[in-house]
Amino acid sequence: MALKAARLTGRERLDLLLEALDQGWKTYRELGLLTEKPERTVRRDLDRLREQGYRLETRWEGGTKRFRLEPGSLRKPIEPGVLEVIAANLGRGLLGFLHGTELSDQMEGLFAQLRAHSRATERQLRDLERKFWFMPDAPRDYRRCDDHLNDLVTCILAQRCADISYRTRDRNSEELLVEPYTLVIRRECLYVLGQVRSPGGEHIGRPRPFDVTRIIKVRRTRLDFVLPDDWEPSVVFSESFGMFIPRDGEPPAASVRIWFAPPVGKIIQERLWHPSQQWSVAPQGGWHLDMKIRLCPELVHWILGFGSQARVVRPRALEADVRKELHDALELYQPEWPK
Repeated sequence: MALKAARLTGRERLDLLLEALDQGWKTYRELGLLTEKPERTVRRDLDRLREQGYRLETRWEGGTKRFRLEPGSLRKPIEPGVLEVIAANLGRGLLGFLHGTELSDQMEGLFAQLRAHSRATERQLRDLERKFWFMPDAPRDYRRCDDHLNDLVTCILAQRCADISYRTRDRNSEELLVEPYTLVIRRECLYVLGQVRSPGGEHIGRPRPFDVTRIIKVRRTRLDFVLPDDWEPSVVFSESFGMFIPRDGEPPAASVRIWFAPPVGKIIQERLWHPSQQWSVAPQGGWHLDMKIRLCPELVHWILGFGSQARVVRPRALEADVRKELHDALELYQPEWPK
């Protein structure tokens, strides 16, 4: 129950309380243990049930206040409150980069229904887009990928393989049979994390990410696949920095140490860049960030983004990659470079 309660939405929590109160007398403490919420939250939830017309009986027993749902009360749907509408509106903002796709249209329809049936006042709902705004970060245009995206989502839900034509970074095209396991959202970009397999059914290499915008063609097949019992995206990316997933034969994760200058180091400690991160004071001043991750271009570009405020301490391979990028960038600013 503890794990289930920790994941409950507000509406699910109210349904759980109603079920408990319908079974008999309950105290604040019992209801709090049930929902894993403090007494003040239980009080607000009970007030919300009363506002929606549920009649709750109270009595004192041994100096403790108890509650139950009045016998014979009709159970009715829980109307969404203002916080749920706000949460849905923020979700719309986070998925705003999908504007013009069917997924976005469905999201807009669900939000309209939620808003229409909410107990929130018109004043509370007015100007939601201006009161809670998501700032996009150079989003891609997914409208041209709409049909591909719908086919991929269908394959993920039905656990059916997909034949895809995929354009690699060097502009070559691959024809692949893929078991699509997970749709991943990162920095307003969509990726399908899936397992390539041969026509005979054997898996080829490790699962890999596919950038949806580089998928040229998708064909749904009738070939089923089984989602592995131990499949967990967070484990797949546990040693990755960003979307990088190593192929077979590539180097293992390395112990990375990066020095940050005092002002920057203090500020970026407030964020979780990787689950393995550890911070320590550097002898020369500033801070050291230690992580156990695989080396990849995304890590190099992240370090370069801090300019003179960051320096690779180890490993030498990562330092060499950063030096090369800096050297190549400097070459572009030589006087002889063509104007």
